[in-house]
Amino acid sequence: MLTTVRNLRIVLITLLALLPSATALAQPVQGTSDGDSPALMVILITFCLIVVGSLAYTARRMARLH
Repeated sequence: MLTTVRNLRIVLITLLALLPSATALAQPVQGTSDGDSPALMVILITFCLIVVGSLAYTARRMARLH
């Protein structure tokens, strides 16, 4: 169990570290000022889902402690 949690944390930290470069790569060169890039939206939605999932997981674990 601890190994799985550790691996999930490593993956999450790696994804969060790669997020700035992924958003830059998702935008086409000619439309860098355009914020409506579909690839950028997918990356941002995925990021939000990861953050919300992490918060829900943490809240559930904290609820079990009491």
